[in-house]
Amino acid sequence: IPEPLAMISPENFTTIFSSLKEQESVVFDYKPLKRTTWIRRIVDPYHVICSKGNWYFIGYCHYKKNIRMFSFSRIKEIEKTGDYFTIPVDFNPENYFDKEIGVWVSSAEDQLIELLFDKEVRSYALDYQWHSTQTVEERQDGTVYVSFITNQLNEVTRWILGQGHTVKVLAPELLRENILNEINIMKEKYENE
Repeated sequence: IPEPLAMISPENFTTIFSSLKEQESVVFDYKPLKRTTWIRRIVDPYHVICSKGNWYFIGYCHYKKNIRMFSFSRIKEIEKTGDYFTIPVDFNPENYFDKEIGVWVSSAEDQLIELLFDKEVRSYALDYQWHSTQTVEERQDGTVYVSFITNQLNEVTRWILGQGHTVKVLAPELLRENILNEINIMKEKYENE
């Protein structure tokens, strides 16, 4: 059962891959995830990623003046500019995503994620490997401690929320705060109906 995939214009594929190969900047309208309006961007594409069937590229954004991640599906009116660029020698695409967790870096540094799964989902917690850095420990009370290292706090937040009450975040504190913030926002939505 595949995950739902975003619709992508074939022109986006052709133009992005061509500009990556030729190291030519592209200009396009982009709709960031949390906005409803389109923003014109000029970007030097450095690297393409397919994560869970969805396509992204990492590149230098002339508007933001730093390296950013862009979703193919939120691009329209893409064209090559005729301006060429060189990828910096110190650019490492793996600094911008975690191939085992996701593509949306939310922490500049790796974080040790520590989770405690309830005993009711013990088999689930013991059976799965979510990350190569993972350690798993079954405790005497039947709960399962899981830890791993990633810089993908937003992706981990979504995954933990999907587990409902069966998992508790022990660390880092920022992840605990993210979870509590989301729970409070959700609670307000239901209470204010």
